[in-house]
Amino acid sequence: MRAPAAASLSSPLLLLAAVVALALLLAAGPSRVAASPLCPPCEGGSCDVDPADCRHGVVRDHCGRQVCAKGPGQRCGGKGDLLGRCGEGMHCKCNRCAGCSLATLECDLSEFLCLS
Repeated sequence: MRAPAAASLSSPLLLLAAVVALALLLAAGPSRVAASPLCPPCEGGSCDVDPADCRHGVVRDHCGRQVCAKGPGQRCGGKGDLLGRCGEGMHCKCNRCAGCSLATLECDLSEFLCLS
């Protein structure tokens, strides 16, 4: 008669172990983004750009790497910001950077034409 009692105790323990394992996998997820297929390994060691080469500043991409920010009127957004992120002073509207770049003082006010 002990077998049913042991089986009834092992089910909650297995469920608890599965929940803990899932929580640990989810917690480790963001730190492993660079290993995903969308984040290829870096060539030459460093993935970060030289900020001097970035006209509209530097932002982090979906892989956590430094990339040049997009400027006024340039494509941005998309799922996970795969198209890029706007520099300081701008925001992504209709997949285009709208507003004024604080780095260059260039502006794009076409957000008013966006119908979506």
